[in-house]
Amino acid sequence: MARSVTHNIDSITKKLEFLQKRHVPYAARTTTKRLGFQLSRKDIPTYMKGQFRKPVPFTLGSVFYNVISDYEVEISINRDKVAKKNDPKFYLNPTIPGQPSTAYDTRFTQFLHRGNIVPPTYRPVPIKGNPGMKLNAYGNVRPSEYSRIVTGLKKPRNEKTRNFRYVSVPDNRTPRPPRKGSLFTKLGDGIYRIKGSNKNLTLQKLMSYTQRPINVSQRFDYYNFVEDYSHAFIPREFGRHLAHALRTARF
Repeated sequence: MARSVTHNIDSITKKLEFLQKRHVPYAARTTTKRLGFQLSRKDIPTYMKGQFRKPVPFTLGSVFYNVISDYEVEISINRDKVAKKNDPKFYLNPTIPGQPSTAYDTRFTQFLHRGNIVPPTYRPVPIKGNPGMKLNAYGNVRPSEYSRIVTGLKKPRNEKTRNFRYVSVPDNRTPRPPRKGSLFTKLGDGIYRIKGSNKNLTLQKLMSYTQRPINVSQRFDYYNFVEDYSHAFIPREFGRHLAHALRTARF
């Protein structure tokens, strides 16, 4: 998610007197820092809240800035250092106009593919109305639920995990097809939690599978927002800090 936004301050400074130009680096440096802070800490998160339904704090806190010089600041969406969560720079990219709109394959989806549980064309879709899928305050499946399913699916089909069995239909790891007439021949595609014996069975379908590409709405006009904001912010802020430098300067 890298793109340059430039603003030529020559149009502002060319009419300045010599004394005023001495304070340009200070005004530029202060403006650059303020631009980075305002965008990353305040205005882009506020913009996200208007474009996404209940964005989680992890997403809102994913914007960072790095002052490269007096005249250059880098704004980025990046959470590479957080190991056990999906990286916003990947899952936000499809929501930006002009980018491919196919939804990012989450860590859970990648687990299913890498483990050869389902083909690469299969993608899980949580059944959020199911009481077996606990949601957080933002309406998303809790990470702990994904962890339980991953732990359960790592075990053989006939092995219990805390009295629960988690199964995927299909499951490419199974060397032989299910026995005719068994429960697994009656289930449709999806991920299930099975509790109890055959005589006293509780079955919950936690997720279904889709083979259609999942496309997302491209409402997060990130680049244009940053560009428009910068062009409005820089002249105003630069002039304010230059005036302050002149008022407080010692001659």
